[in-house]
Amino acid sequence: MIGPQTAAIAGVKSQRSVAEVAGAVVRTMRLQQWTKNVFVFAGLVFSGAFLRPRDIPHALLAFFAFCLLSSCVYFVNDFVDRERDRLHPRKRLRPMASGLLRPWEGVLGAVVLGLAGLALGLGLSSAFLWVAVAYLVLNVLYSFGLKHVALWDALAVSGGFVLRALAGTVAVRVPASPWLLMCTYLLALYLSLGKRWSDAVNLAPEERAYRRAALVYQPEMVRLFMEVAMGATLISYALYAVQGPHSPWILVTLPFVIYGLFHYQHMVETRALGGSPESAIFQDRAFLVNGAAFALVALAVVILS
Repeated sequence: MIGPQTAAIAGVKSQRSVAEVAGAVVRTMRLQQWTKNVFVFAGLVFSGAFLRPRDIPHALLAFFAFCLLSSCVYFVNDFVDRERDRLHPRKRLRPMASGLLRPWEGVLGAVVLGLAGLALGLGLSSAFLWVAVAYLVLNVLYSFGLKHVALWDALAVSGGFVLRALAGTVAVRVPASPWLLMCTYLLALYLSLGKRWSDAVNLAPEERAYRRAALVYQPEMVRLFMEVAMGATLISYALYAVQGPHSPWILVTLPFVIYGLFHYQHMVETRALGGSPESAIFQDRAFLVNGAAFALVALAVVILS
């Protein structure tokens, strides 16, 4: 039941300027979330394909295709959740939840962005197109149901990151390393659980009611899940370092991975940043320096090994 205050928030403005509508569209596209699509470049980097200039444009095209597809997913998500988002202290300000962007405009935005992303994908290869379609199907299932099933919501989000990494390998036509996909999945699961832990700790039960699965998560339980996911991520990366194509020199990157995971856990628990992992990353200088050092060392290992 939507109360008077929520109804007021959801009131649609009768007069909207073109600038307001354009701003609402851009906000719904979540350009700041496009950083998640850097997972598309994982195959390019760790396969050494970045040393072949002809493959770089393919990887960039794959990245932009997934930027459009992920924005399509945000439009779908905000359309489906516009009523529930009004219960959330931050999400109630989203354009569709607040009424600034009308539902039919959200549907139109999703269709346009989705078709544009698939068109770019088709320009790469039919295999890439199938991965892109799988990404959209997974996220539609997430928006319409999986997000309300505890644990499956986090598992589905993690699957989206694996499809990003897989799409990157398909785009540059290199074999998809099982190690790469496994590390990607476990890392994404860890970050996803951090977001749910933050909600469980920082939001009141009535604020978490915007999503049924959120009411199931208890801080102690989710923290245990995070510890398991962190340990599994470290072990899988260590095994990749020992048995992967760049062994044993890639082992020198392991301390950066350990520091990154431990430091992120510290940020989540002490700064309440887990609800927005990308904010946690870009607001912390030590984390950024560590990430840059990891990237440089990993590139050097791939080039020299």
